[in-house]
Amino acid sequence: MEVFIHGSGDKLEDVFSKTSEQLFIAAPFVKLFVARRLLAVVPESVEITFVTRWRLDEILCGVNDIEIFTLLISRRLLSIGRNQRTSSF
Repeated sequence: MEVFIHGSGDKLEDVFSKTSEQLFIAAPFVKLFVARRLLAVVPESVEITFVTRWRLDEILCGVNDIEIFTLLISRRLLSIGRNQRTSSF
């Protein structure tokens, strides 16, 4: 397992492109351009789990892009769950 922080996009692309079986991505905030960039290098055969939170106030402030749903649907990655303790909607 590797952990990355802000500003490590090139390193993330390298790791994602070398993934062969499973990829687990957990991020509190999701920007569409970042998700597109990273998912573009992941082989189609890799099982991807993408976990984030969706709070209405954060979407309205622009820290999460609601358009990410289209990308996730196109990659057949969309499964929505709700954690009562952390969700605000």
